[in-house]
Amino acid sequence: MVGVLIPLSVRAGETQLKKTDAVIIKRLQAMFPRARRVEPSFVFLTPQQKQKVKEKAGFEPDTRMFRVYRVWNDAGRVLAYGFLDTHILRTHYETVLFVIKPDGTIHEIQILDFEEPPDYRPLPRWLDTLKNKKLAPDYRVGQQIPNMSGATITAHAIVRRARLILAVWEIVFGGN
Repeated sequence: MVGVLIPLSVRAGETQLKKTDAVIIKRLQAMFPRARRVEPSFVFLTPQQKQKVKEKAGFEPDTRMFRVYRVWNDAGRVLAYGFLDTHILRTHYETVLFVIKPDGTIHEIQILDFEEPPDYRPLPRWLDTLKNKKLAPDYRVGQQIPNMSGATITAHAIVRRARLILAVWEIVFGGN
């Protein structure tokens, strides 16, 4: 069973959602110049899918709803999946765009909003260490992923969210 995809329709907060979507769509189009369209939707995990995500990610997901942007080419093939993820880091919010390739590897991770002190913000070169990897048991800080000196909580949080997003991708889009 594939996850339930719900296209956007009229709902509370639609104006803000449209603004956010416009920003994300521009970013994804810049990453994928051959993109014909970017399709935003929500994915709602079934209870069975949520359990499978828990098993793959290694922890209980805090939500069943995910914002996903599918990037399509002219031939009607998906070039990438963008997942927008907002979570509390320490005491403030962080919003991250995770871009997953059709083979299930991370293409890009962009920090869109970081409300913690700037010293805790991950550097682009550290984020690059998360790229081109699939979800695996050792996709963790201190194993496949190096720690980030002075920002250990940030490193663990981003890798944890990457594990969650990769698990959701596998269950909903990857055929697992």
